[in-house]
Amino acid sequence: MPGLTTRFKFAWSKNWRRLAALALGLLVSVPAAAVVVKHSGRGGVSHVMSCGRSGDSLFEADDWLSQKLVPSAQEEAWCDQNGKRVYDVRYRTDEFGRRVTPQTAEAAYDSFALFAGCSNTFGQGVNDDETLPARFAQHVAGRKIKVYNYGVPSWGPANFLALLTDPRFAPGIKERRGFLVYTFIDHHVDRAIGRLNWLRTTTVPCYQAAANGGLERCGLMDADHPPLHNYPLGEFNVRKKFTLKKLDWPAEIRAADIELTARMFEEACRAFKRQFESTGFFVLAYPNAGLHLQMKYYFMKDDCGVKVLDYSALYRGTPDRNSFEFPDGHPRPNAYQDLADRLYGELSNMGVF
Repeated sequence: MPGLTTRFKFAWSKNWRRLAALALGLLVSVPAAAVVVKHSGRGGVSHVMSCGRSGDSLFEADDWLSQKLVPSAQEEAWCDQNGKRVYDVRYRTDEFGRRVTPQTAEAAYDSFALFAGCSNTFGQGVNDDETLPARFAQHVAGRKIKVYNYGVPSWGPANFLALLTDPRFAPGIKERRGFLVYTFIDHHVDRAIGRLNWLRTTTVPCYQAAANGGLERCGLMDADHPPLHNYPLGEFNVRKKFTLKKLDWPAEIRAADIELTARMFEEACRAFKRQFESTGFFVLAYPNAGLHLQMKYYFMKDDCGVKVLDYSALYRGTPDRNSFEFPDGHPRPNAYQDLADRLYGELSNMGVF
């Protein structure tokens, strides 16, 4: 097989440390079922919550987006911890499958503010009027700016790019002029590249570098269909070994993974500008994010104009994180309010609206 030896040598020279660690993991078998891990939070408080839901099913599978919110649905959700109610809320979606954002009806909206991202944008654990987009909408009341919440729990940059290139997307927005804010956490890189531990829980749109320098769609990926372009010796079908041994891959986030994620945002930016008159395309780095700093390097080289709004240091060093986040790490209403206040001020000063 011509070239096989060359490819093997290249893969080994590039990944020898990771491959050696993986080989050791394949030789030493530890039964996962024999280990029970109890996660504890700060101060020894358990992070385990008992949660329930009632009402409509909020999610449905989608061949292009992987999953989306069900249109015109309503769901009650609650969580308890150590016998105490943590939250008891209601989620509603509109006719286009977006989390409802209550706003005072204007005679005619002439622009929009679009928020996208994962459960932090959707607003897991808070009511419709307590999400980041809803709190922001309170600031722009009277400005004729329609606010949309396109956050979906478990989504990442690949779902976001799929959304903006979906022909079903633009018809749901009547206004032709506006700006977009994507709320970013570091785990979104795992989701974008199809890191194996994430794929064991969900399905994600697959994108890879194309020969023309752009990105190309490579279907949907999950634990049984991982992105083999991200795996060493993919032609030997080593994914079975990764799956059997419950190993993660990549073992750590690499520069190429951050670049691929950045390019997804850049392609999404271009898709957004093809469909709307853009007044801004922003990646908002959530508190405790860090990988956005590397992505900024790629954004600076791109001509689409993706800008980073850096809130990563917010609340850093706060002794009682329970004051602004739930035990599972999702923001509380007061955190969304604080973030919306800061965001409104920054975008106003930038002349975005």
